[in-house]
Amino acid sequence: MYKICHVTNVHKPEDGRIFRRACVSSAKAGYDTYLVEMGNSYDKKGVHIIGIGYPEKPGRLYRMTRFAKKAYRAALQVDADLYHLHDPELLRFASKFKRKGKKVVFDSHENYFDMILRKSYLPLYKLIGKRIYSYIEKMYTIIDGVTYPADDEYYQKIQRLCKTTCITGNYPWKSELYDKYITHIEKENRTACYIGSITRAHGVTEIIRACYLAGFKLYLAGPFYTDDYKKSLFELPEFTCVEYLGVIGREEVLAVLQKVEVGLCVLHNEGQFYTSRNLSTKVYECMAMGLPVILNNSTYNIELIEKYNFGICVNPSNLDEITNALLGLANDKAFAKNLGKNGRQLLAESFCWDKEQINLLRMYDSILNSELE
Repeated sequence: MYKICHVTNVHKPEDGRIFRRACVSSAKAGYDTYLVEMGNSYDKKGVHIIGIGYPEKPGRLYRMTRFAKKAYRAALQVDADLYHLHDPELLRFASKFKRKGKKVVFDSHENYFDMILRKSYLPLYKLIGKRIYSYIEKMYTIIDGVTYPADDEYYQKIQRLCKTTCITGNYPWKSELYDKYITHIEKENRTACYIGSITRAHGVTEIIRACYLAGFKLYLAGPFYTDDYKKSLFELPEFTCVEYLGVIGREEVLAVLQKVEVGLCVLHNEGQFYTSRNLSTKVYECMAMGLPVILNNSTYNIELIEKYNFGICVNPSNLDEITNALLGLANDKAFAKNLGKNGRQLLAESFCWDKEQINLLRMYDSILNSELE
């Protein structure tokens, strides 16, 4: 039996893409599966979780250096056949794993080049970002495989650099939400939700203002990117329409999605939010629960909506468009219900992890049984 070890020094315990999807899939497929992550050690769903505690010091620099090294050392003790790395700062250990005869896969959860260039908190961030990106590119040529969530320009570049690649969309298992959908639960009138990272770029300011103007209650959940942004939102006059739930777990997410009428994900049209050819994880969750969704009008989103008719695309910088989309759904319940029905069907047929995991497992099999090295 091959042994696979997933490693993260950044993501919280039992992260959706890492634990609930990638790890559980490899364990179900018969691989002896380990996960090195923050927190405690325990076994769950066939996965051996190796907890490395939490960073002893605050700040990204400590997490990216010493805490990343701690994760590497714990992973090395597992003595796995294949290491699946989930954070870019872990790539510096790839060559060390390779020298010990290990296979290495990197999960590029995001378009890291675009993300780095938008991290304005870094001194000389554009210069640093380009250097970091060049290093990541170099590592792609050394490791055995890269997986990425969408077939876009960034993925096509990865294909030219790494000998083995695959697309693994960050879709939910059908059993997570789709199978828990209850048709007879009465919705709260004029309610919407946004669940995810709370930043300016995620359009949270605009959706709060739009919900207020449309007479909607907004259930808001997730971590704030900065304390300053949190303060600015709480000081908005329109924030009176918001019920902030904090960072919530799976059952709480389910409860919110069951009772609201509309899902919101109106990202700013910048960077990968505009160029990426996949949806936010939270959009898939809304679709699973039969909610019509209001999305930013990126090229990919427009293509999907025109073809499958499960939501409404709006200009994220146009408050009137967002407000009118909310009002349109509130005033035509049959229209809103039909959009939600189409979204559920699309998720079941195309956007569920039950099918997507096949790509990841094929990559593992190809790499572990390769005779190329």
